[in-house]
Amino acid sequence: MSRGGRAALAALVLAASVGGAFPAKPNRRTVPLADLPAWAREAAATPTPATDAAAVVLHDETIAQPIAEGGVKVTRRYAIRPLKRAAIADAEIFAVPYRRDDTKPEVRGWTVSPDGRTAVAPDPVLDRRDDPWTDGGSVADDSRILYLAAANPVVGATFTSESSVIRTLDLGAVVHHFGHERYPMLRSRLILQAPKDWGVDWSASGIREVPCAVEGSTVTCDASDVPPLPTEEGTPPAADLIARVWARWWSPDGRRGFADWEALGRWYESLTSPVLVDLGEVTRLAQAWHPRSPEELGPAIERAFDYVSTDVRYVSIQLGIGGYKPHPPSLVLSRKFGDCKDKAFLLRAIVGHWGLRTFPVVVKTRSSGEVDPDVPAANQFNHAIAGILLPEGALVDRWPVLDVEGVGRVLFLDGTARGWSAWTLPDGDQGTRALLVLPEGGRLIELPVQPPDASTVERTLDAELDEAGTLRSAVLEERLLDAEGAELRAGWSAVAESERRRLYEAWLQSRFPGSVLGSYTVEGLERSGAPVVQRSTLRGGWFGKRVGGMLIVSPGKTAGGLYPRNLPSSLRWDLRVLPRQERVEAAVLVPDGFVPEELPRPIEVSAGGVEGRADWTFEQGRLRYRRLARLTAHRVEAEGYAAFRDAVRRLDAADATAVVFVKAAP
Repeated sequence: MSRGGRAALAALVLAASVGGAFPAKPNRRTVPLADLPAWAREAAATPTPATDAAAVVLHDETIAQPIAEGGVKVTRRYAIRPLKRAAIADAEIFAVPYRRDDTKPEVRGWTVSPDGRTAVAPDPVLDRRDDPWTDGGSVADDSRILYLAAANPVVGATFTSESSVIRTLDLGAVVHHFGHERYPMLRSRLILQAPKDWGVDWSASGIREVPCAVEGSTVTCDASDVPPLPTEEGTPPAADLIARVWARWWSPDGRRGFADWEALGRWYESLTSPVLVDLGEVTRLAQAWHPRSPEELGPAIERAFDYVSTDVRYVSIQLGIGGYKPHPPSLVLSRKFGDCKDKAFLLRAIVGHWGLRTFPVVVKTRSSGEVDPDVPAANQFNHAIAGILLPEGALVDRWPVLDVEGVGRVLFLDGTARGWSAWTLPDGDQGTRALLVLPEGGRLIELPVQPPDASTVERTLDAELDEAGTLRSAVLEERLLDAEGAELRAGWSAVAESERRRLYEAWLQSRFPGSVLGSYTVEGLERSGAPVVQRSTLRGGWFGKRVGGMLIVSPGKTAGGLYPRNLPSSLRWDLRVLPRQERVEAAVLVPDGFVPEELPRPIEVSAGGVEGRADWTFEQGRLRYRRLARLTAHRVEAEGYAAFRDAVRRLDAADATAVVFVKAAP
């Protein structure tokens, strides 16, 4: 599977970006309205409701029909009416992904005029295009997308389309999204029609309840008048909010579909384990890095991880079976590139040669929404990493480790995390549900979440002010450790030195307006897992402010903020965050003769998953501000959001606190 996933919705988004490649004036033909399917005529006759949205989705339907002899017939029906020109791009192209072994999709479309009197069909040749499937940098060598352009795309017309394809790869489940991120949807429907005596089930999640009914081996879910997603501040990603229903099936003999997670794990293990048989040159590499003692295991894992994550480029060209089967590690090693599962299996091949037990782990990344635990389906996941069973007592101080009952302590490694340490996980993996694939069956687990000190920013400032409050000179150092360093390393590594300086200078202006950047250096970009250290000198700018005989200084300007995002006054949903910490120390030498009128009292915070302390001291003409803030939670529940917000704001207030200096009495 690819990191980008294989959902039809992603294909539709991709399709919209290529609409201009179709001919401008193909030979289209008028079609009698009576020749349109009943659902399309009904959608076109539906009045437009009162709305400020740029379009209205009139009909969205998925029909899944597993065939006893093999394969699954999937029918898609869609009707949309753009109300503003900006929405035409979302409506004028219909896309159908399919695999080489599937039947060729049947696709039809009609554009019904705004007055509802005429219909035009696309040209059967010029309005169709059949391209290789790509998504998020991935290319599946057995998959394609058939595009159909709408005829006469104009505001107020109704664009309708219908497709049908028999998919040979039966993943045992289908998902349908009830709603659109930006547009109201008047009708949305999912129908599963399985053969008699097959098992069926459904599971719904998201912001809206969807009524579903089961009759025999048929599941029907139907919703009307679904509003677009809310857009207020703090709204979770659309993937978490949009209502969706998974409908699944399984045959009585257990050969089709997945009755539980164990069955899915056995399927994935039988599909992928053969690629670990012929290792070729991987054996030589593994022998060269073989740890000779327990103390050497950690450094050996680091070497293997650094090689796979850095020297093997991430390029996703997927091999058959819908992108679920990895390439052999020997091939990945020889050509020095692969996708997420290729890298995971190369890591497994190297470490497994040392005698350690390893596992595939399939993941749904955080930004893609949450895994529904009631739906054992491979198409819920979009990423793959490696699991390593650690020997007793080994690497007990590492956090990306989970003690799995009946298995042992499993270390998780993401081979796509270029520039990261072997002892951390990218944000997208943390706290998500994943399938640990075991030979005896799959186990649904929740991946570990970093402790606060695994994502640390340390900022120190040593500055001198003149009597006007401007900087005579300053030295600023920023140390980013572990996950924080990896994020900056990933961003800075592809940026030229001159561009880094420009971007850094822009950041400085937000903290110290009017200052001039002198020297600027960055260390740690070349070493995976190393701290990234930025050092700079600056002068000028308004660090302080002179008002009459007073000098007002805010040393907390040095801070970046524990949670540097806008926090709305209230929140209806849980807030997903990651633990981290920020340490700030600013030392400011004020002009001779100035003393603080009064130092602020120390601040301590411990509430809502936030901990912190700030204090101010003044010695030998130097004001010192010290602040440590820690975010200890990885999910802030809606009920506890007020406490979280208050704690963050109190720490922000400490950073913004000004100290007033006056001339000392002679």
